[in-house]
Amino acid sequence: MGCFISLSSFPLRYFFYCAISLSFSITYT
Repeated sequence: MGCFISLSSFPLRYFFYCAISLSFSITYT
């Protein structure tokens, strides 16, 4: 889970990428 790892540095770009990833995950589930 790169999302949680990146939260340590908290880069906004990665945060948005995580949000989009989660959105797709929920949509496909």
